[in-house]
Amino acid sequence: MVSPEDVRAWTYLSYVGKPVLLVIGLVFGLPLAIAIWSGDANTIQLIAALLLLFGGGFVLLLSLQAWVTASQHRSRLPRTVKVEAGQLEIAAPERTETAELKDCTWYYGKTFVDEVCLYSGLRQGVVIHTPETTIGCGHSPEVLECWQAFLTLARVPQNPPLGCLRGFAITMAGVGVGLFAGIAIGALVCTFTRHPAAVFAIGFLGFLDGGFATGVYCSATSEGWRAARKRLSPMVLGLAFAVVGANFGNIFGIPGLIIFAIANGGIGVIVGWACRTRIRAAQLDREAEQYNPFIGEV
Repeated sequence: MVSPEDVRAWTYLSYVGKPVLLVIGLVFGLPLAIAIWSGDANTIQLIAALLLLFGGGFVLLLSLQAWVTASQHRSRLPRTVKVEAGQLEIAAPERTETAELKDCTWYYGKTFVDEVCLYSGLRQGVVIHTPETTIGCGHSPEVLECWQAFLTLARVPQNPPLGCLRGFAITMAGVGVGLFAGIAIGALVCTFTRHPAAVFAIGFLGFLDGGFATGVYCSATSEGWRAARKRLSPMVLGLAFAVVGANFGNIFGIPGLIIFAIANGGIGVIVGWACRTRIRAAQLDREAEQYNPFIGEV
């Protein structure tokens, strides 16, 4: 059981702040280093301004969100997780959620998806994926052994998330592909428009698109199928990509703003659709592995 006293905003920031600072450093540090190496003063000033505006603003918003959300989580606790009549029950003061145990998967480890675990620091334990959400439980050694034994005997399949190294490698691959594709497209645009910032702007846009797309995919694979489906809405991702594209296309005037918004929005829709399809296929494969044509579901 997780109680209201376990929730602290600073605990959340200590866990989330490190990867956020790492991402900000990668997103802005690499282009800044390249600009400094090339000696382009205007580009250095532009990246420094973006770092101050977006990096500083994001850290400030994250801190504010942590304090506000911590109080919201306290009002939804205590939370208990139990199994009864073949169903997993997640009980909280506001509501009780249930899921068929046969539709769940689990693994032993840590989670970034269940925010209560991030705010309380109780991250190590059993992490259960339901079709709707992800929940952490079994944080004490005694309860952990009971959960592991029960889930193993009940033949609930294990579904560990992508490891940190593998997730980082996938994200960096996306960043690399996006960066090189952006530079290539930027060079092509530069030959037609003669705009001096075309290569940098479109290359940086590809860098962000590639990192964000693969990062979202890695994050969504750690959630239940329906939870990932909500996060990976093609329309929502398309809109987010369109807004980012419009900001970069603005340097080419109104026509560039419209073209970049449409093109980058289309990329966002494709990313959302492709990730949904891949995650759903993996879910169907796991369900097929649990089914025996002679005796039914195992």
